[in-house]
Amino acid sequence: MEKPRILVLANTFPELSQTYTLVEVEALRERFDVLVLSFSYSRFPHYTDIPHIQITRENERRVIGFLKERFRPRMVHGHFLSDLERIAALAVLLDCPYTVRTHSPDVIWPDPLRWKAMPRLVEDERCLGILTFPFSRPWLEGAGVRPDKIVDALPVVDVRRFHDRSPNGQGVMHLGAGGRKKGMDEFIRLSKLVPEKTFDLYAIGERAEGWKAFNQEIGGRVNCQIPVDFHDMPRVYKEHEWLVYFTNDQFPLVGWPVALAEAWASGVGVCFRPIRPDQAEYIGDAGFMVKDAEEAAKIVRGPVPEEMRERAFQWAERFDIRRNLPVLTDLWEPYLGREPRPPEEPAAEVRTPSPSPLPVPSLVELALKRLMDIAGSLGGLILAAPLLLALALLISVQSGASALVRQTRLGRGGRPFAMFRLRSLAGDEPVYGTPANPPPLGIASLRCLDGTESGPPPRLLPMGGWLRRTGLDEVPQLLNVLKGDMSLIGPRPVLPWEVGAYGPSAALLHSARPGLIGLWQVERTNPDDLAERIRLDRQYLEGWTLGRDRAVLRRAVGKVLRRG
Repeated sequence: MEKPRILVLANTFPELSQTYTLVEVEALRERFDVLVLSFSYSRFPHYTDIPHIQITRENERRVIGFLKERFRPRMVHGHFLSDLERIAALAVLLDCPYTVRTHSPDVIWPDPLRWKAMPRLVEDERCLGILTFPFSRPWLEGAGVRPDKIVDALPVVDVRRFHDRSPNGQGVMHLGAGGRKKGMDEFIRLSKLVPEKTFDLYAIGERAEGWKAFNQEIGGRVNCQIPVDFHDMPRVYKEHEWLVYFTNDQFPLVGWPVALAEAWASGVGVCFRPIRPDQAEYIGDAGFMVKDAEEAAKIVRGPVPEEMRERAFQWAERFDIRRNLPVLTDLWEPYLGREPRPPEEPAAEVRTPSPSPLPVPSLVELALKRLMDIAGSLGGLILAAPLLLALALLISVQSGASALVRQTRLGRGGRPFAMFRLRSLAGDEPVYGTPANPPPLGIASLRCLDGTESGPPPRLLPMGGWLRRTGLDEVPQLLNVLKGDMSLIGPRPVLPWEVGAYGPSAALLHSARPGLIGLWQVERTNPDDLAERIRLDRQYLEGWTLGRDRAVLRRAVGKVLRRG
């Protein structure tokens, strides 16, 4: 029998800091045919085989046409109350009922303009309910939402993935999006108070580098780790004895963090600094509530009390996705023509093998690499200036447009930047993410949604092929190296949609600046083999040394000279 089709809407997907959405979708796929539609690309993606589409202004008409004519969902389910207007609009276009699951920032720090429109949208008969944390019900009712439209829902975790009663390591950890709300500065101060312990910080986002600098500035003892893919997190938890989760009174946006439930299921002791009374309800007697680093230090010096560890295993079951999923699906069943299904029993112990740790470059090595980048790019630009001017003139004559083009790529930390190159095509350079050059969708691609192509392929300039064969079209990227967007040697920059193919290696890819020259360019056997590129990029990053950079540079120069 065909599974009912569900369209899940997410702000970004798959996003490393929003595994809440992934856990829910993976559980839904056991009973439903699920497609995820995201409104923007993931800056810090994780691996997933779940079919997903990113909708943009350029492909909006095509995507909606596919959803209406081909996918035809019977239910729309959205994440984030801040996207309620977009969720409701799509539900109207697709003539479907819909539900919404809130996240902490939605209800703790709401947008007044959006909340003003919320009662009217929720009043629509298409809205079956808003799933929200129990503590936020009074706030939603105070905003004018009918009580019967509010559904109390706990944060959900795949307990089966994390449940492991074997002994844990000795480390102390903190993790999550690297913004100020997570109190990572207090965690770094804690590391100075307990020198006998190893401290690991898994910060995601642009502020991760800031915490690394703060750690060095105050003499902290924290190892600032590369963010780990969600599927590798059971291993990370088992390497640690304690999770110390500080919050920040100045940015009180922390709700009921799923990381605590993951830690409980993994046998990790929890210390948490609460900022609201409702958080005591979430912690129960499965962890310690602390005021500051000094109080936490007294606790993490010792082992996790065995009685508390046992209570935590049982407490984690309360938040298992299989137990809580019917809270959502029971809202759907009357509209799908099926009887509500009783909750499933969680259990099953899962063990995850521990891969070898990655080497961490020293500050001296990183400083030397940056000095080499500055000197090499500046010298290269001076030497290449006459040639670049001549090529720019010829290209402008042949194309009738600017010789220099900018293309969006992802750099260190997953941040987008404008990559420079010389024009090699007549007309506009292709911009990926448009109907003419759409991103892959996991299982399908937008190019084949309606079985048609969008116009002829771009035409090479008379000198375009020669520019590409010699690599001269990429010489302007020396400007990116000088600016700090790129390095002379490193993995080649990836397109925003392309990074999803890297799966668990995406976080590693984002740990370094992309390069003008990469190991893939000198060792590849097939330029169209993405799997080979991913393997070589990972091989370079896992074994990086300054000596390897010099070797790659020598081989690249030799290859260019032979080709010339």
